[in-house]
Amino acid sequence: VTSESNDNEQFAHLGAAVHLSCNVSQPDVRIQWMKDGMPVPRTVSQKNDGSLFIRLAQKSDSGRYVCLIIDAYDGSYTTNYINLHIEGPRTPTNSEALVAIDQT
Repeated sequence: VTSESNDNEQFAHLGAAVHLSCNVSQPDVRIQWMKDGMPVPRTVSQKNDGSLFIRLAQKSDSGRYVCLIIDAYDGSYTTNYINLHIEGPRTPTNSEALVAIDQT
């Protein structure tokens, strides 16, 4: 399950793959991401195109992600943000699945 959006509000389910895009159209920029005013956690990776990827979303990944788009030529920058909301799982939890397996 993958969730991708360019809106400022993004919703994804627990355990989903999440892709956050900064919507950059201009060339020669550097992109830096922050989550709730801090560097993004190690569970979040930044891809070569500047987007962020969360392989298995957790509740702790919810928050306000701000991307800083820095112009390589003059150092000016613009920002954009995405509020990420991780919601409950779409499928039964692992413990529920294990119980079902054990009963068969």
